Amino acid sequence: MPVVIVKDLKKIYGSGATETVALSNAHVTVEKGQLVALLGPSGSGKTTLLTGIGLVNEPTGGYIEIAGTTVYDNGWAAIDLAAFRRKNIGFIFQHHNLLPFLSAYDNVNLMLHINGIKGKGASDKINETLDYLELGHRMNHFPYMLSGGEPARRDRKGGNFRS
Repeated sequence: MPVVIVKDLKKIYGSGATETVALSNAHVTVEKGQLVALLGPSGSGKTTLLTGIGLVNEPTGGYIEIAGTTVYDNGWAAIDLAAFRRKNIGFIFQHHNLLPFLSAYDNVNLMLHINGIKGKGASDKINETLDYLELGHRMNHFPYMLSGGEPARRDRKGGNFRS
């Protein structure tokens, strides 16, 4: 059973002399449990396709179905995209999208709060998430104090983080 179906997806920026076709008639079907790699040269539409499927960037035309729900039909949103994305899609951006004035703990807490998870349940989930990301010891740090490559800098001998 497909979890993602994309048909004739298009994305055009600008119009007239400045029109840029970023994606033209893209078709993708992803089955449950399937691992997919998206390869191509710079400017070929990889990010445009992924941000379309991730409901971050609205397509100009085409069809997107996710987990049996039509989300776009001929470029028109068929559902409340923000609510659907919040509850059904995990997206890891190329660039950090953390609020710079909130700690790591508070950034995670904000997303849980938006999804209606509060109190002890939220606190447990925040700690679990930060521990999973190996950032539990940095929960009170702000984004500028964190490094995306921190786990890669693990000292091979003792598992300690280098400063």
